[in-house]
Amino acid sequence: QIAEQSLSGDLALPAVGTENVTDIDVSPDLDFDEIVLRLLWVDKKVQWQMNQQVLNDIATVRTRLAAIAAIRKDAPLILHPDSEVPLGAVIEAYDVARLSGFDSIQFATPVSES
Repeated sequence: QIAEQSLSGDLALPAVGTENVTDIDVSPDLDFDEIVLRLLWVDKKVQWQMNQQVLNDIATVRTRLAAIAAIRKDAPLILHPDSEVPLGAVIEAYDVARLSGFDSIQFATPVSES
């Protein structure tokens, strides 16, 4: 008998990217008609907000986006970075969104103040 086959199911971890999305806490308040991912520059660091809900880090953003994409990948995802956010953080957020499987990823256009 092979050792891996004798392990209890409780010890086996899922492969990366195969976690059960039903175990991820996706707020029922999220409007799946449009997902807005804000990147704010607060105290010289990036803060993420998804539909006005603050997320702690990019890993949480990745988990939430994967869970939402599993439910509705055709929902438009809008990235809305503040102008002060470093380009690297914007690119990272775009990559995370793209790898989550969304069909449509757009950037918010800045509102000109006249």
